[in-house]
Amino acid sequence: MLNLSPPDPGLSPKISQSSDKKLGGIDFRDLPIVAKAIDNIKMDITSSTINKLASLDPNQQWQQIQSMLNSKITPPAQNLKEFIQTACLKDALDINKVLICLLDILRQQEETCQPTEPILKDILTVLEIINSPEELKAVLVGS
Repeated sequence: MLNLSPPDPGLSPKISQSSDKKLGGIDFRDLPIVAKAIDNIKMDITSSTINKLASLDPNQQWQQIQSMLNSKITPPAQNLKEFIQTACLKDALDINKVLICLLDILRQQEETCQPTEPILKDILTVLEIINSPEELKAVLVGS
């Protein structure tokens, strides 16, 4: 028998919603593929991880990623993941800029017949579903 009851709210990430924002449609954040993608890019909330990310400069990280792309080198997915985490932590994330970068990476990989790292797919999934920096910070950093 198919269970059509709503998912347990304790299992999905807590995202604050403003009362004046009208939402509609299907909430894809509770689908297993999205939950797994969020878990894969979620920050380890330990003091050493937070201290490491707090010491990084998101502008410098972004310049390194862009420099690699401009040189036709695919940036490591871990670098992009750390950039997103750092930028979220410092409230400096431009989701559209990251999506454009991801598209450039995917285009380069397609042209050179490179396989796409699973973490890049996870990042793309999460950024397509969660489209505000505040919500993304709440999910990834927990604040």
